[in-house]
Amino acid sequence: ANPRSAVIVNAGSPVTMEWAADDAPDPARAVLTSFFAGQEQAEGLVDVLFGDADPGGRLPTSYPVRLEDHPAFLHHQPDHDGEGKGVQRYGEGLFVGYRAYDALSLPTRFPFGHGLSYGTSIWSAPTVDRTEIATDGTVELLVEITGTGDRAVTDVIQGYVAPVDPPCVRPPKELRAWSKVVVEPGATEEVTLDFGPEAFRRWDPAAGDWIVEPGEYDLVVAASAEDERARVRITIV
Repeated sequence: ANPRSAVIVNAGSPVTMEWAADDAPDPARAVLTSFFAGQEQAEGLVDVLFGDADPGGRLPTSYPVRLEDHPAFLHHQPDHDGEGKGVQRYGEGLFVGYRAYDALSLPTRFPFGHGLSYGTSIWSAPTVDRTEIATDGTVELLVEITGTGDRAVTDVIQGYVAPVDPPCVRPPKELRAWSKVVVEPGATEEVTLDFGPEAFRRWDPAAGDWIVEPGEYDLVVAASAEDERARVRITIV
């Protein structure tokens, strides 16, 4: 009835949104996902819809193009033994959520971490305080966010770690740091992300412990799992 309608999705998990696709016959112009907003949901929605508050949240999970694309699709129903008892199996292993979409180069409807703001911004090229660290070291990454619109912008800067040549099976990248910032029009804010040993480690079943393997890693600065802005390569020795 109104092509400029805003669609509100009140759901606590991913749902299909064929009507939100760019190539849909009549795509939705705006979609607002409220998730678990609680008793004050109506007040919050009104504030956002009328522009009194910025929709500064980000998706905590990826929304698939089809439910069949979801990494948990083959495991979401429990197996049953001879006595009818259900056993829920989590067969995704390390490839949960956005990690599976990355590994399969599978597009999503909306990726993990996606979200927009009424404001706009530009991000500077990231810099690091060092490009070589020890296995117990920490690297600090800095990026500057400048507000370019006529109202404040809400940005979430995500920092992923991507092993360049892993010696074993690992996800292409994993979220290891993030920061949320509100920047006024024309202002610039510095955002710092710290990557310590826990950002690079993996669980070694044979050793029964966490280990950090020497080698090259990319620090990926992104606005979502599919909106990569820059990479900085470091070496762990």
